[in-house]
Amino acid sequence: MKIGLVGYQGSGKSTLFEWLTGVAPDAAQAHAGQSAMAEIPDARIAQLVDIYQPKKITRAAIELVDTPGLARDHQGNAARLAMLREAGCLVLVAAAFDGSDAMADVASFDEDLMLADMEIVGGRLERVAQSLAKPIPKAERDKL
Repeated sequence: MKIGLVGYQGSGKSTLFEWLTGVAPDAAQAHAGQSAMAEIPDARIAQLVDIYQPKKITRAAIELVDTPGLARDHQGNAARLAMLREAGCLVLVAAAFDGSDAMADVASFDEDLMLADMEIVGGRLERVAQSLAKPIPKAERDKL
């Protein structure tokens, strides 16, 4: 499963990414996002290996994606939001530093996601309206 770490710029996404994966964020990939696997610790694995003695041990892991942070002024956010659609799950990282309002960031980010969804729906409605405005060929009309 691909899990996207999302949030505004400077919220701590890259720090969390490094802490969970052990991979330092690459500044060259800041605009494209960076992914790495995070191993899930399991205390039972040693006992299971002793019991079953497998030839190969495969530990559970998840793919984390450090997505580019959204800009609070909304410039360039459309491209960044498109990257979020590839993830199976989103983890919102909100800044809770001194002087920041984490709950306001969460609400604002939620609104940004809703606006992006509304733009997609609006574009789809326009395409449907255009296709309905075109005349239907006689062969297709007879099938109806």
